[in-house]
Amino acid sequence: DLQLATSRARHAAQPDNAELAFSHSLAWRNRGVMLEGLGDFSGALAAHQRAAELQAPLLDRSRAYRVAHALTRLAQGRLQARLGAAAAGRREIDAALATLRTAQHDEPQRLEFREHLMTAWLVSASQRSSSREAAADRAQAERIRDDLQREGRLAPRFAAFGAVATLTTVSEHETHAATPPTSHDALGALVAHQRGGRLW
Repeated sequence: DLQLATSRARHAAQPDNAELAFSHSLAWRNRGVMLEGLGDFSGALAAHQRAAELQAPLLDRSRAYRVAHALTRLAQGRLQARLGAAAAGRREIDAALATLRTAQHDEPQRLEFREHLMTAWLVSASQRSSSREAAADRAQAERIRDDLQREGRLAPRFAAFGAVATLTTVSEHETHAATPPTSHDALGALVAHQRGGRLW
């Protein structure tokens, strides 16, 4: 599509430019969102995997890039599980959770990090084979939600948890800014809010 073609050309012209590499990765992630919406889950997974490959060399540059990479892996893991590769999907989800937990621990007042972690716990719960483990993951998400609600910082899209929805597109901030992402990329929750659908 146009976004992918444009970002590919810009990245090819300056392959060592981290911001352009990151922008190109977001174009691939958006493609994954689009393909999943069309029911092409294998294509969506491949797009997210390409996004993760582009983001991997950026991980040492900033925490924001690491968080973005974790969100891509979260999407990747959920799609792998949907396609029958449960063990591989679980590894991606667990890796994403570890990164997001570290980010939230190190910067506990960063609202977007708390939202990302809440979403990740919901994704994790949706992919558990054990109802007890699923309940434990869901309780972690609910704890974050309740804390944000007490603080008056809970976004409407997180007011109630539902079943698994499709992936969200990246935020306007991520798509257009020259800096790493810092807000509103809580994957499935945002698209549920935008489309009036269900949460993860």
